[in-house]
Amino acid sequence: MALQRPPRIAIGPEPDATFGQAVTAGGGVVVPVDTDPDALVWTAMPEGFPDALPASVRWVQIPSAGVEQWLARGIVKAHPQVRWTCGAGAYSATVAEHALTLLLAGVRALPQHLAARAWTPEAFSGHIGTLRGSTVAIIGAGGVGRALIPMLMPFGATALAVNRSGRPVPGAAETIPVDRIDEIWPV
Repeated sequence: MALQRPPRIAIGPEPDATFGQAVTAGGGVVVPVDTDPDALVWTAMPEGFPDALPASVRWVQIPSAGVEQWLARGIVKAHPQVRWTCGAGAYSATVAEHALTLLLAGVRALPQHLAARAWTPEAFSGHIGTLRGSTVAIIGAGGVGRALIPMLMPFGATALAVNRSGRPVPGAAETIPVDRIDEIWPV
C-alpha cells in the first residue's frame, strides 16, 4: 500500500501564522500558492482573490460564513472544478450563547442595575422581566438562530424564526419568511 503525501495547502493573500499552525496541526503542509497546492485557505474577502488558480487547487476555504459576495462577484462560478467551503456554523454555538447572555441582560434590566448608585426597589419596578412565557423572534434564523432556539427552551420561551425562504426551522414554533416580518412587528 502506497503512502499518500499530506495535503499541500497555500494560505493567501498573505502568509498567516495562525492558519499555518492549524494546517500543520491538521496534517497538512503549508506551501506557497505558486507551487501547485492542493488547496487554498483564503483569509480575506473577495476583493483581490486571484482570477486564475493553479490547476492543482481542488478546494478553497473562504473566511466568512456569508458567501453572497463570492457568488455575486462570480468567483465561485469562475472555478467550477474547485470545492468551496466557508466558515458557516463555526461560531454558531458561541455566538448564540452570547446572544442569550445579552437577551437575559436586557430582560433582567442589567444595564439599569449597573448604572444604579443605590438599590431602590421602586426604581426597577416594571423593568425586570422574564423569558418564561415570552415569545422571542429570531430574525435571520440561520446557524446562530438554530443554535439559539434550543437554548431558549429551558427558560420557557417560545421562538419564532424569520428567514428568507420561510422553510421551517427545527424547534421554532413558527417560521415566517422575511417578506412577512410586519406580522411580528406591525408598522
